Amino acid sequence: MNPGRVTALVVVLAACLVACSPGEPEADASAAPEPLRLVTLAPHLAEIVAAAGAADVLVGVSAYTDYPASVTDLPIVGDGFRIDAEALLALKPTHVLAWGGGGQIDSIALVKELGLNLVTIETRGLDDIAPAIREVGALAGTESVAAAVASRFESEIAALSYDGARLSVFYQIGERPLYTINGDHFISDLMARCGGDNVFGDLETLAPVVSVEAVVRADPNVILTGSDATAIANMWQRWPDLGAVENDRILGVPGDLIGRPGPRLAAGGRAICETLTAARQAER
Repeated sequence: MNPGRVTALVVVLAACLVACSPGEPEADASAAPEPLRLVTLAPHLAEIVAAAGAADVLVGVSAYTDYPASVTDLPIVGDGFRIDAEALLALKPTHVLAWGGGGQIDSIALVKELGLNLVTIETRGLDDIAPAIREVGALAGTESVAAAVASRFESEIAALSYDGARLSVFYQIGERPLYTINGDHFISDLMARCGGDNVFGDLETLAPVVSVEAVVRADPNVILTGSDATAIANMWQRWPDLGAVENDRILGVPGDLIGRPGPRLAAGGRAICETLTAARQAER
């Protein structure tokens, strides 16, 4: 959207809200604080809000928010990268939660331009999830619930470990183009804790495109995916000498558990550990 047009829209909307609102008496300093109304601009942030015990004050979400079920019917204000300013203002949020480091530069700028309270939540890796839950709990006044959930998440992540022989793993996202992850990605972290070494861990890009030839050269023990493992396995049958093909180690994990930097990563980590354990037992 043209920046000038966005600014004009903001001015018009703000003026309308003022003009259409009835006159109010001067605020009483002793009056009760305004009820909390949260809007999240990324699906995993809604999961964090719910985990922190604050789902009841969540009034709006971003597109593709599908967990937990209690938040799936809430109004959608945009896809996180492009916001419907009118829809957002209509919800009268007291705070808007954005994904810090998630590429939401334009959305963050618009929230600030609208004069709304912006809270950026950093969730780049596993170590960021528990602090994010506690931060939302402090904001919503649900500290005790949030603290318990955050501590449980930390314990579950700490319990992910494997001390035996390690496996080289190619994590596959899609087919054309062929995406993977580097060593900085939280999925790579989960794999490492479960005894799996990312064959493309040294690449600089967080989610790089790689060639089939590069995968063949890396010759991973395991090909792991969060999508349809059968379709992925069919793709690689042209390379029967590939270790993962030869030993029937093209395996899937539930994509909804590992696709977002949120509380479900603990369950996703357990699924990865179980899958890599099965891979060790599948060698012919």
